[in-house]
Amino acid sequence: MAAADAIPARIRVAVNCFWTGPARAELARAAALLRPGGRLRLCFAPPGDGERRARIAAAAADAAVAAGFSATVAEVAPLVCVTASLG
Repeated sequence: MAAADAIPARIRVAVNCFWTGPARAELARAAALLRPGGRLRLCFAPPGDGERRARIAAAAADAAVAAGFSATVAEVAPLVCVTASLG
């Protein structure tokens, strides 16, 4: 995809593949669609207590980092959001 056709950001809400497994194909596709410096926001309303919510957020952030993104986590109850950035 040409850089001019790339998009600056994508938002995915309640897509559990990002925390239930490595999501390599999904993250690679997102990276291919994003502009350099683009961001992917993964937002979840995970079930369970604070400890489970933290594990889910960490799993999604770890998957993003393994795919070449940098990642930060923010909680805005009831959502947990991972911002994954390229470059």
